[in-house]
Amino acid sequence: MKKVLFSMVLIFVTSTLMAKEGKVMIHYKGENATLYVDGKKSIKLTEEITPLMLEEGDHVLKVVKSINEQCEKHGEKEVYVSSSGSLNVMFKFEKKLEPTEAYRKLLDKKDSIKLQRFHRTKHNTVNDTKLGLMWQDDEYPSRSKRDLNGANKYCQELEFSNFDDWRVPTYEEFLTIVDYDRYDSAIVPAFKKTFPKRYWSSSQDVSAPDYAWVIDFGQGKTSTTIKSRRHYVRCVREK
Repeated sequence: MKKVLFSMVLIFVTSTLMAKEGKVMIHYKGENATLYVDGKKSIKLTEEITPLMLEEGDHVLKVVKSINEQCEKHGEKEVYVSSSGSLNVMFKFEKKLEPTEAYRKLLDKKDSIKLQRFHRTKHNTVNDTKLGLMWQDDEYPSRSKRDLNGANKYCQELEFSNFDDWRVPTYEEFLTIVDYDRYDSAIVPAFKKTFPKRYWSSSQDVSAPDYAWVIDFGQGKTSTTIKSRRHYVRCVREK
């Protein structure tokens, strides 16, 4: 009798401790995507709708889509899974590209070399030890667009980091801080306050006097645009 009671208690305790599970339907249409559950690699998503059984409770679901060997897109959601029903989860990828784990390790090695030349200071400036330039790197100029005349006036009137001799950088100076190893913010890692948009240079297009060169820090592309257009500005000065 005692053995029977012990077995019944053991079965009851075991069944009680067994985790309840709920069904999750992952909706994803595309290729080269992997689902991560709570930071752990789960499955490759090959179907438009992928069923998944998860323990009841809170979970973090993340889908990573491979673009190439260097970058990928991420989509992440926090969900609560119930054993009483089925949960539909649809993913939307962030616009910003992220480096893959392997490429991030390579970037770290390259960054250590770049940061030997470019030093960020506590005054929101970046010093180029090779060319002897000091770059502005605070929030304000990346929040306001100006035409080229406005950009020149802003830098000429700027009093920043105890200096008042700022100016709009030349096209050639801007090229020295472009980082083609990066996406969406193609600028050397010492800079922290950059929009992936176009910034004015002071260099005029020699074939069109009404145009000047701009640098797009999204992918580091360069082009010319009419001086009356409004773009961002980042000032520079000689140390």
